[in-house]
Amino acid sequence: MAGRGIGAAVLDHAIRRSERGESTLDAAVNAIGDALLDWAARGARSVEEHYCRQSAAPRAVKVRTRIEQGIGDSNAGIEGLSRRLLKIDAGPPARAEIAFSSSMSESGRAS
Repeated sequence: MAGRGIGAAVLDHAIRRSERGESTLDAAVNAIGDALLDWAARGARSVEEHYCRQSAAPRAVKVRTRIEQGIGDSNAGIEGLSRRLLKIDAGPPARAEIAFSSSMSESGRAS
């Protein structure tokens, strides 16, 4: 890997895709998505280890399967996030924008 952090993971995936001849905007979206999935899987292993160490419940045995299923179910969200990070698609407004707009009166002034 090129170094530490999510940026290095994105760079590594982009390099791999470039070496395979991919050079479109979709390749960049996919490189970010691949890095996000890697980080999610890495986090899942940490959660599994902690959960199994701290719990004697039978459900602790299946925690990895449930986490992996959740990650797999989020593929559309990961692609959307990748596109937002590249500023290809506009996402929902930031929380501050929502709070500001909801506090505005009809006259356009804050109430």
